[in-house]
Amino acid sequence: MTTEGGQQDPFPAQFAADLASADPGRVAAALSRARGLLPGSRSPLPRIDPAVLDTLPNDPPWEVVQDFVWLIAHYPNFVPPLTQQDKLRLWLDAILRTADSAAALQVAQYLRPVREPGADIDAALRSIAESASSPRFGDRQARGAEHLARNLLEQHDTNKRTVAALRAWVGVPALQPVIHHLAPFVRPEDRPGLGLMAP
Repeated sequence: MTTEGGQQDPFPAQFAADLASADPGRVAAALSRARGLLPGSRSPLPRIDPAVLDTLPNDPPWEVVQDFVWLIAHYPNFVPPLTQQDKLRLWLDAILRTADSAAALQVAQYLRPVREPGADIDAALRSIAESASSPRFGDRQARGAEHLARNLLEQHDTNKRTVAALRAWVGVPALQPVIHHLAPFVRPEDRPGLGLMAP
């Protein structure tokens, strides 16, 4: 994209350099600046890898994680373009890497059934079940999974579909403690299907 003077917009190259710098301040500033661009000035940007969040402290500022999640959802000009499956994968990766509760709430809102009812919820929770079989799935990832599932269960219009999708977690050792933590958000009649005792 060129500027009004016919010059090449320097932001995409600077954005890529900042994300590759492994400097927490530069990474955070690049994500924030991209989110703040006006619609008419949103130049093509390279896809964002969730690994950039690893350059931040152990508990990345929630604003930075939310900037990442927002850009995946709304930035219109990534190269190559993001499919819905791409967005889902990147959102989940960000949540599991950071266990950020605010970002999990943000993603839960994006997963509400506006397309094929509940399809994204099914895909998201099934993907987490698959990830939980990896030895790299630890306490942080479990917290991120719990944040997302709890937010989905707390919404009236996603509770039923979430309970059904959570059956993919039953029998997955790393997710059994998470299911038990979610028990207060599951209706008594739905608990046996998740291996939970009715109250």
